Amino acid sequence: MKVSMQTKQRGFSLIELLIALTLFSGVITMVTGVVLTMVDANAKSQNIQLLTNNLTFALDSLSREIRTGFYYYCYSSQTNTPDETGTRDCANGGKFMSVMEAGESLTAGYSSNRIDYYYDDNYYTDADGNEYGAILRRFDNGEGWIPLTSENVKITNMEFIVTGSSRADEVQPAVTIYLEGTMGDFEDVQSEFSLQTTIIQRIIDV
Repeated sequence: MKVSMQTKQRGFSLIELLIALTLFSGVITMVTGVVLTMVDANAKSQNIQLLTNNLTFALDSLSREIRTGFYYYCYSSQTNTPDETGTRDCANGGKFMSVMEAGESLTAGYSSNRIDYYYDDNYYTDADGNEYGAILRRFDNGEGWIPLTSENVKITNMEFIVTGSSRADEVQPAVTIYLEGTMGDFEDVQSEFSLQTTIIQRIIDV
């Protein structure tokens, strides 16, 4: 006689499925949130890095040109390019500075080797209509200023302090630059900065 054995298989109940789906959804939501946060943080970090590189490039270029240049001229506000041999200190700080380039890598083709720098505190305007500054450069009293800093680097204050430009007292010419501002496209990751650097002339007077 054949005896048939039947095994009763029990599946998941509706409540167990709902609990499993709820737990699975919660885990997926948490993991997705973490991934999105990491992606957002990485994008913001790269943005800050790009802006830092822009500010560093601007300061490096400006410092190199001033360090190797001569006939320093500083003024409290924007002015015309001074004479080739013009010099002027501004111990109390100024927004305008001019220097004669040691070579012609930047000023080739111009009638003078003068390079002008200027801090314009109203150069850029943000989405809310607020104005903020930029570091500008021009050659030989040219028609237009060229910004060295991008619009995402908000310069709020900058001063040139020049001493010893005439060399009358045999003091080595020096330029101290004060710089303040913020950088960043996102309000929650904007970084404030305050920099000071002193540049000593490295040219040999003959």
